[in-house]
Amino acid sequence: MGVCNSKRQRTNNNDIPIIQKSKMDQRTSNVKLLLDQYHKLNVLLDLVGNTDNLEKKTRDQINLLFVTRSNISILIQHSLKIIMKEKNISRVSTVEDEVWLYDDSIFLNKIAPQFQVLIKLIDILFENEEFESSFPILSHGFQQMNQDIRKIPILQTFTQTKNTSI
Repeated sequence: MGVCNSKRQRTNNNDIPIIQKSKMDQRTSNVKLLLDQYHKLNVLLDLVGNTDNLEKKTRDQINLLFVTRSNISILIQHSLKIIMKEKNISRVSTVEDEVWLYDDSIFLNKIAPQFQVLIKLIDILFENEEFESSFPILSHGFQQMNQDIRKIPILQTFTQTKNTSI
């Protein structure tokens, strides 16, 4: 066999183009970041104690956080159920199964609005002095989570496209 002296680069048709690959990585990272924030939300909401001594307005705002968490959980479970059905897997889904959602653009489009709602709810809670005085550590945790969610690129894109008219 002879040696190839060609300076032309050999193309490999099995490679994913760089542009397409970066879009896939970005989508994967967006879903992963959103799911990470969802798990942080679970931890924070599990720390919420008795809210009976709070005003009704504050209790309602906290309850809306629980409702949003439930909505996100339903979306995750439903999407995992569909994927597992396609793969003929019949078992209860686990946290490790969420990896399958990283490439699911339909899931990303469903879950992004829920995180927009979450951002608005947390902003409303920051305006509530009773919440901050009753739960100072949780308030700080929610503030940090709110900042982290706002940094996720898909939510910025979603906000811009949602507000445009056709």
